[in-house]
Amino acid sequence: MMKEKTSLNHMLVIVLLYSGITGIITGLFLYLFRYLSSLLLELTYSIYLSVQSNLWYLPFFVIGLVVLAYLVSLLIKW
Repeated sequence: MMKEKTSLNHMLVIVLLYSGITGIITGLFLYLFRYLSSLLLELTYSIYLSVQSNLWYLPFFVIGLVVLAYLVSLLIKW
């Protein structure tokens, strides 16, 4: 009976340790995602302002959107 209780306590410690590590890694990924998405929003806003102020950039902008759409379609097919 004592050996069974020790084994159960050992297993509980291992499960808690793994769940803590998993929580920390998940939190770091979420923080990184939020940080990178905020940077991407700032970059998108500056690109739109550049295209709006310089209409000569508009063809490059449209070509860039077409290339991105093609890459997304490849990802969806994959």
